[in-house]
Amino acid sequence: MYGKSLAHVERIKEVHAIEGADNIERVTVLDWNLVAKKGEFKPGELAVYVEIGSILPDGLEPADREQYASLAKIASEHRRRENAVKKAQEKGKPLPDFSGLDVLEPLEVVTKAMEEIQGRSKYPYFEFLRPMKFKIKTKVLNRFKVISQGILFRPDVLGIAPEEVKLGADFTERLGITEVVEDAEEAGVVETPKPGLFGWIDRKLMRFAIYRWLRKDTDKAEWLPFFPAKSDEENAQKIYSGMYEAHKDEWFVATEKLEGQSISICTRDERFLFFFHRKKLYVASRTRNLPYKSCKNMQFWKTVKRGEFDKRLAKVPGEWFIRGEHVGPGIQKNIYQLDQTDIRIYDVMPFNKETGRFDKRLNYEDTLKFCADHQFDYVPVIDDHFRLPADVQEMLRISNGKTVFGKDLKHAREGLVLRLRDNYSVSFKAKSPEYEL
Repeated sequence: MYGKSLAHVERIKEVHAIEGADNIERVTVLDWNLVAKKGEFKPGELAVYVEIGSILPDGLEPADREQYASLAKIASEHRRRENAVKKAQEKGKPLPDFSGLDVLEPLEVVTKAMEEIQGRSKYPYFEFLRPMKFKIKTKVLNRFKVISQGILFRPDVLGIAPEEVKLGADFTERLGITEVVEDAEEAGVVETPKPGLFGWIDRKLMRFAIYRWLRKDTDKAEWLPFFPAKSDEENAQKIYSGMYEAHKDEWFVATEKLEGQSISICTRDERFLFFFHRKKLYVASRTRNLPYKSCKNMQFWKTVKRGEFDKRLAKVPGEWFIRGEHVGPGIQKNIYQLDQTDIRIYDVMPFNKETGRFDKRLNYEDTLKFCADHQFDYVPVIDDHFRLPADVQEMLRISNGKTVFGKDLKHAREGLVLRLRDNYSVSFKAKSPEYEL
C-alpha cells in the first residue's frame, strides 16, 4: 500500500443520466466521473470511493482459487463452442464438430459450482471484479462516450458501521487494498541475503551494536529513512478545488507527464573505516532502494551507469537526491520511440542536516540551474508561467495535446504535471482524457 490512501469516504456531488443507457448512470465524486448502477447512489450521500490503480483483495483460499480457475476454463470453452455454432448458423455453414474434443460438464453445473466457491470468499462484495483480477483501472465505455475512473461502494455493503462513515475516513488498510505496481522489474525487487560463509559471519556480527552502526543497513531493498517522501502527485480530480482556491493567483510550471518509471539517484557522505569518509551512491525506484549488489543487472542501474548519472552527481559538492522519469525501450510502451533508455529530471533536493532527510525541493529556477550546471536534462516544459483555470474540466482539456518529447511528435501526451513555480512541494498531475481514450 506504501501509505497511500486508495479507499476513502467521499460525498456524491452529482448524478447524471447517460444517454442511451438503461441500467447505468454517471456519478461524480470529488472531480472524478465514474459509472454506477442506476439508482444506487444519490447526490449528497456518503460512499466509499476506491481509486484507479487499486488492487482489491482476493478472498478465496488457495485451493478454492485453483478450483475456480479450472471451472472458469470449462465455462470459457462452453462459450467458445457456443459462439462457433452461432457463427456457423448465421453464415449457413455446417455446424462445427466437437466430437474429438473433451466432453464438458454441463454449463449449468459449472456455473453453480463457481457461484458456490465465490460464496465462500472472505470478501464476497468484491467477487464481481474477479474477471478483472480485482484491479481498478480507467474504463472506457466507447458506446456511451463515457470514461469511468474508480468504483463506488455503499458503506453497509462493505460491513462499515454507520458511526464509522465520516467524510475523508480511510479504509484502505482495513479492506486489504494495495496499489498496482506497473513495472514487473520493480515488483520483483527483494533484499538478497548474503550467501554462504559471508552470510553466516554477517548474521553473527549483527549481534554487536558497533557492527550494526558501521553497516547501517543501507543495502536493504526498501525506502530508506533519510529518503524524501515517495513521489506520487495527486490527480487533479482529487484535489483541484482546494488547489485552485489556495493558488489561483500564483504561477505554476506545466511540464509534460512522461510515460515511464520514477527513478531516483542519491549521494550521501558516509563514515568508512572509523576515520575516513566516502560518498555513497543510491539508486531507487518509486517505492524502494535498489542495492547495487543485488540489482546491478536491472535496467535502472544500467541506465545510470551507461549515462554516467552516478559520476555526474558524485562530482556535485554536498549530498543530493535527484528524481526523474526513466524512459525508453522496455519501459511502458516506449511511445517516444527512443533508441536507448534515458532519465529526465524533475526534482532536486539537497540534504537537510537539521531533519536528517532530503525534504525540501529546489524551486523551478534553481532546479533548472542545477541541471544546466551538472549536465542533467530536465523534463519537457510546456509553460513556465501557467495560471490555473477555475474549472477542473478546463484543466483536463488543457492537459490534452501532442507530446513534445522523443521521435513521434504526433503521439498524444499522457498529460501534464503542475508545480508551483516558487515551491515545488506543491504539485499535482492532470492526465489527458484523450490519452485515456
